[in-house]
Amino acid sequence: MRVAVLTDGFVEAVFVKEGETVQAGQPLFFDRERPEIRFPSPGGGEIVEIRFGRRRVCEEIVIRLAADIHIRTGDLVEGRRLQYAV
Repeated sequence: MRVAVLTDGFVEAVFVKEGETVQAGQPLFFDRERPEIRFPSPGGGEIVEIRFGRRRVCEEIVIRLAADIHIRTGDLVEGRRLQYAV
């Protein structure tokens, strides 16, 4: 199963690269306006794609989840609900 973490374009820096393995809760990127706010991976697996839009703005990070991993949903980070697309 794959899941995409939608960023809403407020990403300053991405901590992961395509091909890397991540764990559930591992920071993927941080907020441009508040760098201390880090956004977690919803599950463990492999980063298969990082999609950039215009002006190299990160739009989503696609993760191929490990077979035995459950997706974290409804995470709130500083009042923003994280968006996941399965």
